[in-house]
Amino acid sequence: MQLSHHQIQELKQHWPLGDEITFHRRVANFVYFANLDGKEVVLRLTEPVHRTAKEIESELDWMSYLTKKGMKIASPIRTKHGSLLVELSGESKLFAAVFQKSSGLVFKTE
Repeated sequence: MQLSHHQIQELKQHWPLGDEITFHRRVANFVYFANLDGKEVVLRLTEPVHRTAKEIESELDWMSYLTKKGMKIASPIRTKHGSLLVELSGESKLFAAVFQKSSGLVFKTE
């Protein structure tokens, strides 16, 4: 899904994202890569038909808690105003969240 100029500007009002936002994939969410303060981050857009704002906020709160307790996961990044979730306007409503990119581990099977 191509983000509109308006949607990109709206996102930048909340997170200081770089100019390049690259589509990665779509499964249940639209996933993009972007830069924030010189580091690659993950931008996730969720349609309200999949989950409500309250459900997503609960997930993000839980992920923040796990990060604070030392779990190595893709931690959500708060907006300039302290929120974890932003509702984007446009043709259709989308919920936006930004995450630190997790390095992850590769497991080899024999």
